Amino acid sequence: MATAIQTTLDEASDVGLSFTLADANGTDVNAGGITSIHYTWSNADGEAINSRDNVSVTAANPVIIKLDDTDTAITETSNTVTRRLTIKWVYDDEVLGSNSVKTKEFAVQIENYVNA
Repeated sequence: MATAIQTTLDEASDVGLSFTLADANGTDVNAGGITSIHYTWSNADGEAINSRDNVSVTAANPVIIKLDDTDTAITETSNTVTRRLTIKWVYDDEVLGSNSVKTKEFAVQIENYVNA
């Protein structure tokens, strides 16, 4: 199940979403131990939006995922739509070893101002 992001985004707006990446035990991962970070931005059906599928971002912790106004644009007629942000990172874990993989999915709400 996706973790809900508490902030509702504005339609057709640029945004930077910040996330702290954790290991298998929930401890923050040292940025120097992160090998790679990728994300996918998709609709509720899992279809990538604007080719944002497995996009590489700079390895940092916290990581900032930047979305632009075309990423947050809405074509649906509902007042609020849900998008999915899936983040996958490869890191060195004290217990699991190097090249450990963790994936986390977030539910992101976007308010449709045209229909609000």
